[in-house]
Amino acid sequence: MDLRELLAQFTARIESQVSAQIEAAVERGTSVARAAARRELAEELNQGARRLRQCAGADEVLAVLAGICAPFCGRAAIFTVAEGVVKGMWVAGLEPPDAVERFCAMEFPLESAGAFQTVVESRDPVVAAATGPEIGEGNVALFAHPADDRVYLFPVMTRQNVRAVLYAAGGSRGVEVAPLELLSGVASAVLDALTPAGQAAGHQEAAPELVTIRPATVEADVKVPQWASLTAAEEEAHLRAQRLARVLVAEIRLYRPDAVRSGRARGDLYGLLREPIDQAREKFRQACFRACPSMVDYLHLEMVRSLANDDVRLLGSSYPGPLRREGNI
Repeated sequence: MDLRELLAQFTARIESQVSAQIEAAVERGTSVARAAARRELAEELNQGARRLRQCAGADEVLAVLAGICAPFCGRAAIFTVAEGVVKGMWVAGLEPPDAVERFCAMEFPLESAGAFQTVVESRDPVVAAATGPEIGEGNVALFAHPADDRVYLFPVMTRQNVRAVLYAAGGSRGVEVAPLELLSGVASAVLDALTPAGQAAGHQEAAPELVTIRPATVEADVKVPQWASLTAAEEEAHLRAQRLARVLVAEIRLYRPDAVRSGRARGDLYGLLREPIDQAREKFRQACFRACPSMVDYLHLEMVRSLANDDVRLLGSSYPGPLRREGNI
């Protein structure tokens, strides 16, 4: 083998080694970037949740929600819903200033916008085509939606009733659904804590409802009492317990989103979230379960509904089950 061939082989080997080193460096950089992005997202969500929990009134909660959601979608708007009428209240990311004024003057019947009506009736997030029949002609024009655009609507609730709708439009930025759903859930829990018993959306409720989940997933020993069987003091205790349960579960979803997704996929939420679930169970036990003889484990019901997507099996075989008054309570 002559010098030219040796030099060619040496050059090829060096190039291969350099290429491998570059690829490894890029991969390390990508991993670092992903980790940094996750930390940044977690911090944004933490700050948003703290701002919501510090709100002194319902109007402040909704105003703050619009502002903290805008980074995850570009344009975030809050519509209130009362007596079949939808009204524009707060908006972030909408320009020019006169557009904000037009938004705040917007009002339309709930039945005229199919997507809004679906959110209110289902109490679930909805993704809809940006067309007049779905979101209202006023929104199509004001937000300048292109023909193929999509809008994401999230319910903001008090006492199981939709008080407001978070309207997320992405444009070139896109819409990050998971953070928006989590933040609207935290806002709902905070509104529950701020709303006096018997009131929602500024109106008297005919009859408040206890938290329920699909009967097929509820163990036979979790008995939800009827309101008629409760004293006024017990009714208020049950409402406080519901609100606390929703806040505790919303915080688990907010602060441990990766573990929640992995736990659902593996069918072992408790195995991956043992520490925060045990802490939540103890807090609920001390605050609610011991103080009221008729109390049931609303935390368990909320974990089945919200963490396990109405499938109690996803909590895993090691999950201790609902709190009981005998033994482990």
